[in-house]
Amino acid sequence: MTSLPHLTPFEQAVRHSALEAMARYDSAADTARIGRAVNLILAGHVTLLPTGEADVRSQTGHSSYHVNGACQCPDFAKAEAGRCKHRFSKAILKRAHRILASAWYATYSPTLGAEQQGIAFAQGSDWMFIPEGQTAGWPCDQNALVLGGNVALADAQHAADGNLAAKVCGS
Repeated sequence: MTSLPHLTPFEQAVRHSALEAMARYDSAADTARIGRAVNLILAGHVTLLPTGEADVRSQTGHSSYHVNGACQCPDFAKAEAGRCKHRFSKAILKRAHRILASAWYATYSPTLGAEQQGIAFAQGSDWMFIPEGQTAGWPCDQNALVLGGNVALADAQHAADGNLAAKVCGS
């Protein structure tokens, strides 16, 4: 498993959601579209709308596509079941938002082995733990987790507070 130490919880949630999609849609064409969907999301090209639809900017130009179950892009008609990168980007981003809404900064303490830092979120009746810098995680028992702050709340508070160390220490 490749470690990417500078991943934010948002990037972890997006990449984890993409891995879930790749497990379900495993053709080479779908895998490639999912990879491009992740690039669109991480580049900030996907806007989820209150209606449940999305606007996705094109990677190749200044146009955008409105995704509501269908997409106007040329690939929509060619892709199996209309699974274009724009539709994948909407679905992956929505899943990532659901993960983050219930994610906690956590320490995983296995019975054997070293503790690991990461994020954890409820998935059905189980918990999923994703180690810091990883995109894939594993199901675990809640008793193996020490939960810290809620990711969404902690990140919002951090954004509002700015660099507290500089404020307190005068750095």
